[in-house]
Amino acid sequence: MRIGVASIMQETNSFAVRPCTWDDFTVTTGDAARDRTKGTNSEMAGAITVIEAAGAIAVPLLHAWALPSGPVDERAYARLRALLQSQLVSAGQLDALVLSLHGAMVTSTWSDADAELIDAARFVIGGETMIGVSLDLHANVTESMVNAADVMTSYHTDPHIDMRDTGERIAGQL
Repeated sequence: MRIGVASIMQETNSFAVRPCTWDDFTVTTGDAARDRTKGTNSEMAGAITVIEAAGAIAVPLLHAWALPSGPVDERAYARLRALLQSQLVSAGQLDALVLSLHGAMVTSTWSDADAELIDAARFVIGGETMIGVSLDLHANVTESMVNAADVMTSYHTDPHIDMRDTGERIAGQL
């Protein structure tokens, strides 16, 4: 069994004047994403640990993270979306996907940018491959997000000290 693991995290404050650009993101792909998050309190680290403990193959795809800021500019968002899709294509056949999102990303075009990312992943992997989504505790969970994912979970604590636990939980649910 092969399970993809990806994370794209940005919390939008729509009142912030300065947009979030590509340069605001720290982006790693493939094994570099695994190495960057190994041993951290992150959803990716937790998901990979559970997947591998179950005897499945964790396929690290993408880890993109930016500080909370204004809406993500369209070029950066399009690049993130395209990168997610290209990593999924490069990964080949997956049996499931863990996708960690904040749940409050906005662009000037997409008020529900996280749902659009789930849809973009679904477009590549198809309707038969399960998608599990982990979210921040105060995500803006929309009907579109719920309809696009097979299973969802979120942090249980604020301050967020259970990010790794959340990654473990969503991987276990898949």
